[in-house]
Amino acid sequence: MKILVIGGGFMGTALATYFNAHGVKVSIYETFEKKRIELMNDIRLSDIQILDELCTIEDLDFIIEAIPENLEAKQHLFAKLEQLFPPNITLCTNTSSYLISEVAKLMEQKGRLIGTHFFSPANISPLVEVVPSEYTEQSRIEDVMALLKSMKKKPVLLKKEIEGFVANRLQSALAREAMSLVEKGIVSAEELDFIAKWSLGIRLANTGPLEQRDINGLDTHLAITKYVYPTLENRPTPLPILEEKCASGSLGLKTKKGFYNWETIDVQAYQSKKNNILNRVIEVVSEGDRKMKYKALVKNSAAKHDVKFVEYEVPELKDNECLIRVKAVGICGSDLHMYDGHGGYDWVTYPLVLGHEVVGEVIAVGNHNATEYLSKRVVIDPYKSCGQCDFCLRGETNRCDFNEFRTVKTPIEALRYGFREAGGMAQLMVVDIKNIIPIDQNVSDGVAAISEALAVSYTAVKKVEHFHSKRILVVGPGPIGFGVAAVLIGSGNKQVDMLGTAVDENRLKLSKLIGIKSTFMSEEEILSKDFKGYDAIIDCSGHPTVPQMAVRLLKRGGQLVLVGINSAPFSIAMDQIVRGEISIDGSYGITRRNYEEVLKLAAIPSYPFEKLIAEKVPFTQCTKGFEKALNKVSGKVVISM
Repeated sequence: MKILVIGGGFMGTALATYFNAHGVKVSIYETFEKKRIELMNDIRLSDIQILDELCTIEDLDFIIEAIPENLEAKQHLFAKLEQLFPPNITLCTNTSSYLISEVAKLMEQKGRLIGTHFFSPANISPLVEVVPSEYTEQSRIEDVMALLKSMKKKPVLLKKEIEGFVANRLQSALAREAMSLVEKGIVSAEELDFIAKWSLGIRLANTGPLEQRDINGLDTHLAITKYVYPTLENRPTPLPILEEKCASGSLGLKTKKGFYNWETIDVQAYQSKKNNILNRVIEVVSEGDRKMKYKALVKNSAAKHDVKFVEYEVPELKDNECLIRVKAVGICGSDLHMYDGHGGYDWVTYPLVLGHEVVGEVIAVGNHNATEYLSKRVVIDPYKSCGQCDFCLRGETNRCDFNEFRTVKTPIEALRYGFREAGGMAQLMVVDIKNIIPIDQNVSDGVAAISEALAVSYTAVKKVEHFHSKRILVVGPGPIGFGVAAVLIGSGNKQVDMLGTAVDENRLKLSKLIGIKSTFMSEEEILSKDFKGYDAIIDCSGHPTVPQMAVRLLKRGGQLVLVGINSAPFSIAMDQIVRGEISIDGSYGITRRNYEEVLKLAAIPSYPFEKLIAEKVPFTQCTKGFEKALNKVSGKVVISM
């Protein structure tokens, strides 16, 4: 890696020493002879080549301009650089205020130029504002971001260019108000800086201005702004106090006089002290960026009850990822099967963090352009489909096998979180941003934690046309069965019955609470009534005897939807299917569309989803929650973080 820095001033030398310390071969081009001699005698720059003319440098990768803030000078410089250096070299400007498109005005190859606004002292301050213009080529953006990250800088890519970018606009607004307060005689310069350091300064090192507004309450801030905003300094020209100081030659540290008197100050010692403090501040602030650790419940192998808590470090997030602070997790039937060592899960990747019914809050994103998701409460879509096969293009993501045809219908390849990738039975969870779904504030964490299971139920219900008006029997009073019933009842259907067995007597008590019309424990019990047949039967039990029974209980033209899974074969007399015009449909998993729809239903009070939560257990007692679910409680068990 080779970099040429244009300008050997304070910023240029800071950049050169920083890149050199990180293994980059650096050259500095400086036009003033006196300055060049200073640079060549500076021991810090002993490994850096000092140039007195612009010349070809073999294998050069980047040129970073760090000359004084003069727009015309920068424009002519880049017009010259693009002629002298080949197109593969990316040109960077360290302007702190000018639009990048303005700096590129005289260039023919405007796509080569990108803004890299380093902060002084550049060898210490980690942040860099990366500012493309409308012309900047995408490859240049990617190369610069990769370079800065590899150099341990903290680059932020701005979505569009604006005068002064972000940090300097914030700084300029603060400085203008500060000078105005001094000009008006409210405080002295020393008093103002004392107030800023010991209030805003301390807080801003840890909490951004908008983050702090959220903490204080936006309603509180609104009330303050209505009273204070009209009195804030808003003159569009430099304040007289600044104009007068500059006119009199009081330019600050460089002339030994500004708002302060610097004549008796040892500048080198002063700057060294400030840099040491800045380093310590960065060290403290960086503690928040260090890898966080979290605990997760891990199924080590296919063996029965082979689970334990494991501590992990949060990895560095990729651009497509976000970090979720988990709030609650629903225990699914598949979680129970894996926990209890049941067969049929040899396709699962062990060791595995269990849990795919997850609700949490987004606390970090890998891409600064995705900050709109921060602090959002979300659920997780456990499917990562290919997005290209015919099924995906039709929105049938629960059928995606990544364009592979299979004679044996195994669990689809798209099913990932909690099966082939780490799930959410953990304090934290890394998730692809595409797999998060923001949820309505009216949906509780408990209901959100069972919403993926409700989406399974909803997907099955949608197999039945006009389901809100048909007489329907739900077989199996487990979580999916009750979810099916709750969806039907919430839609206004008052003709919903449920069938269980003698061992389900306690579980069937929940039926009355959610509005099920009648409950039965046998086929004979159903037939003993004045029975006219069902329009549809939705089986959530997976018992192989159900299809035969369903044919007897269905009206002609009736529909059987199979949701419960069992690898056992079943047989039905073909003449009964044909003469009865009975249709049989399988329903597997969820689609993104159905999940989003059921989340909207969850915010509607008529859907009795809250009643489906049987019990909540703390994360530290996960295994207790598994045992309760295995003992067939009435509804869902939710792990609360």
